[in-house]
Amino acid sequence: MSKQFYTNSTLRIPLLLLLLGIAYNIQAQTLNSSKSVANITTTGDGTTASQGDVLQYTIIVTNLSALNITSATLFDNIPAGVSYVMGSTTMNGISAADVSGAMPFAITGGLINSPSFGAGILAPNVSATITFRIKVTANGGSISNYATLQGIYNFINFTQGTNTVFTNITADAACSVVYQCTTIAPENSPGNGFYYRFIKTLDKSNGEGGPILYDGENGPCFDAVSGAIIASRLMDYVAAIAYDKTTNRIYFVNNYASNPAQDLCYVDLNASPVCARQFTGYPLEPNVSYSINRMAFASDGYGYAVTSHGDDLI
Repeated sequence: MSKQFYTNSTLRIPLLLLLLGIAYNIQAQTLNSSKSVANITTTGDGTTASQGDVLQYTIIVTNLSALNITSATLFDNIPAGVSYVMGSTTMNGISAADVSGAMPFAITGGLINSPSFGAGILAPNVSATITFRIKVTANGGSISNYATLQGIYNFINFTQGTNTVFTNITADAACSVVYQCTTIAPENSPGNGFYYRFIKTLDKSNGEGGPILYDGENGPCFDAVSGAIIASRLMDYVAAIAYDKTTNRIYFVNNYASNPAQDLCYVDLNASPVCARQFTGYPLEPNVSYSINRMAFASDGYGYAVTSHGDDLI
């Protein structure tokens, strides 16, 4: 009995591997999935776009076999640099409801089906078509996206990806401007080497500073909420600045400061003359032993800051 069990076991292993190999080949020849992108704003093919353009992704899944594919699930996360247009998803021409404000096939995925069939069923020689729209929030770079499909074919689970589609974002003029915060005196000057007082542009052709846009020591400053004049100099020990294209503001924090505190401030480039505004009483870092040394605005419209000790993401 022991010898017979050993013989059957050795035969069963290669047979199982053979069956898996056959199933894999059949699956690869059975399902055809493709993805494309179109620029709804420009009526272009979606290979190029600008900030604010609306793109539409189309996914077509076709079962080329003689058997049903069951538990067909689509996963397609929204790429970086865009925002989902709520309520824009369709499947087979019928609106597909969002899930908690998210695209219904993002995050945990969702079941798809051929027209007139139950959830998760892809019928033989029939296509399922899914579309959704996104709005470009980035003002430069590129966007890439693909979808992943999972399902059961002939009692075997499979996973398959679509092709990847790319959209190049045309950079706007604001992307070519570099702002810098500079000292009031040369770095080696006694008493002044660590203070940062000026906002300037940077000449990228020679690396030199451009004209002063705002003088942090002598420029006008106002309370950001009440509008009252603040009689205190700003831009002490500024280790990071962040430009917000939407509002045309340059945000900063006065590090190691107790009066004014390490409150969020910004230079208003739209004002005439250019001025600074401070959110009095709203310190980003309550411990003056640490500083804000990283700031940036992301394409989602939010500003982010990181403290020097690395414990706080704000």
